[in-house]
Amino acid sequence: MKRDMFPRFTLILVLTVLFMLAVIFRLFSLQIVKGEDYAQASMKRLVKTVPLKAQRGEILDRYGRVIVSSQITYNLEISQYKKDKKWVNDTVYSLILLMEKEDQEYMENLPVTEAPYSYTLSEEDTKKYLKKMELDTSLSAEECIKELKERYQISDEIPQNYLRKVIAVRAEMEQREFSPNNTFVFA
Repeated sequence: MKRDMFPRFTLILVLTVLFMLAVIFRLFSLQIVKGEDYAQASMKRLVKTVPLKAQRGEILDRYGRVIVSSQITYNLEISQYKKDKKWVNDTVYSLILLMEKEDQEYMENLPVTEAPYSYTLSEEDTKKYLKKMELDTSLSAEECIKELKERYQISDEIPQNYLRKVIAVRAEMEQREFSPNNTFVFA
């Protein structure tokens, strides 16, 4: 009786091992070999284009004054499908150049002026901001810029006159918890 069970046990063991090897091979294929393709396909599905209806016109009060008017607006959002900080920095820099060329505004609230750097907030509010950004509250404005440049790994390829602007947008992105699952409204 024991001899009859041994071949069955061996057969079940061999089939289980083969099944597990097949599963491991398939997982390897999906995750390692084709992982990047599936990640890009997934990101493409996250973006949806919706056609907009025509303008509705203005809403006026009883005296004919405009209360609400139709105006075409756009939201420019950045989606993080790469975890590469250089890619994010280059994208932010390119968008800043584009927005300035088109004379448009974009999101940035860094309380530091252009060079020579100084804070635009009161001393108390500056300390609150630095604490919120998890920076030493005794940093000068120039030290703050240097610290944030290192944090965001901003390369020296970005011109000095755009450094503060890129840092300002990156700080805004950090405050708004920019991630692969949370886009950042740039403008």
